[in-house]
Parts: sequence; C-alpha cells; structure tokens
Amino acid sequence: MVNSVGLYKSGLPGISTGVDYYFHKELSNAYPVNYEFQTKLNYGLLMKPKDDNGFIKPYHHAEISAGAIWSYSVPVSKLNIDMGGGMLFHVLVGYNSGYKFDDNYYTHLQPYGNWLAMPSTALKLQYEFENIKLRTKLIIPVCVGGFFREYQYYPYLEKEFLSYIITPNTLAFCNKYTAVFAEADCIIPLNFPNKRKRDLKIGLYLDYTNSSIHYIIERKRNIGLTLGLQLN
Repeated sequence: MVNSVGLYKSGLPGISTGVDYYFHKELSNAYPVNYEFQTKLNYGLLMKPKDDNGFIKPYHHAEISAGAIWSYSVPVSKLNIDMGGGMLFHVLVGYNSGYKFDDNYYTHLQPYGNWLAMPSTALKLQYEFENIKLRTKLIIPVCVGGFFREYQYYPYLEKEFLSYIITPNTLAFCNKYTAVFAEADCIIPLNFPNKRKRDLKIGLYLDYTNSSIHYIIERKRNIGLTLGLQLN
C-alpha cells in the first residue's frame, strides 16, 4: 500500500493525496505472460480564486480507478520489455462547497463527474542491477465507454438522478478522450531478521487527461510522488 502526494492543475490548482494497491503475478513458467491488478484512490482539494464577492470556492475532487493488465515479456539482457493491454475502470466525482447560505445552494455546488471503462494498451520496461530494479510503465486508453455528464445538465434534485448517472451515454475514441498514465519507480530490496522479502518503492507518476465530450472540456494533470513498502 502506497501513500502519495500530488498536484492537480486544470485551471484550479490544489493538493491531492491517495492510496495505491498493486498486485503482480507471472501466469506460467512455460510462457512469459504476466498479470497485474492495480487500484488507486485519490482525493484533491482544488481552490478557485476569489470571485467578485470575495468568496473562495473550494472544490472537492475524488477519483477511484482499478485496472487489470495482461502482458508478454521479452527479456533483452538485463532489460525486460513487457507489452500488452487490458481494461481500466475509472470514476470521478467533484463538487464546489463554497456556498452554504442561500436558496441556490444546490445550484452553486456545480457537480461534475463521470465513470468510464477503458480498453487500454500497456508498455513496461524494467532494468535490474545489483538487485535494484528500475521500472517504467505507460498505459494509454484506446477508447472509453460509460457515463459523461452532459453540458449544464444537473438533475440532482429530480427523481431520475440515479438512473441518469448509471446509464451509459458515452462512446469515444482517443481523439475525443486522450489519457496517459505513466509511472517511474525504483525498487530497493530490504533485509529483515525474519528473512521475509520486502522492497522499498520510490517513484513518480503522471496522470494526464484531455477530453471534449458532450461539449464539456476537461484538461487535467496530476503529478505525484510515491513512497511505499512492497510485500513479496
């Protein structure tokens, strides 16, 4: 489990924190095929500058993602190349909590969000020297399908709100929804008296999104530092 701190910047700067769980397994000794599962939970507090009335609008921004990747390994000396793909699932929810005192409170919440399934391609590189591993990973969705809120439509006070958000209304390719998930890690083995294997993980990650769906433009960049302990 990994704690991380990052920066959201999409017109609204802020600080994010999150938790990351990662599982990896080699499926067969005869064939170099690997399986990995990863899930992330991020929360960001975004701060909009003061408006004409002097109010600062804090936005609560939460994202949860989970994904499974299958890849084929091609070792080249000390360098190992993994190529494959899989499926990612992503949920985003956010709202503005700056207004709590008038009859238009729910209007001022300005909620936004989506949930998307993403068939994706994956490329991983790993280099090892003196038991220290350097790893990079790049995942790019090919297309997305799911729910994406429509422009200026907020049925949150209506009875059909739940059916609205659980009904898929989006199918878009990478030209409409461009996303890049990149990681770079250094894995350092640790020695414990009980001889159980532990690794210290230090790394950087980048989540980048640029989309234009239902007349809503979203540009997001989350850059973070990862520090954690891996159990082998």
